[in-house]
Parts: sequence; structure tokens; C-alpha cells
Amino acid sequence: MVTGYRTNRKRGTHMPVPGGMLEA
Repeated sequence: MVTGYRTNRKRGTHMPVPGGMLEA
């Protein structure tokens, strides 16, 4: 989800999404 990815990047690691794992 693009929304989850963007939200995760802005929040840091609020939701367990692929974007968050990659960013973290």
C-alpha cells in the first residue's frame, strides 16, 4: 500500500508494513 508506506515513513514504524521494515 502506498498510503501505508508513506505513513510509515513519516511516523517511523507505526504500522507493520513492508515499507517500515525496509526503512527500519
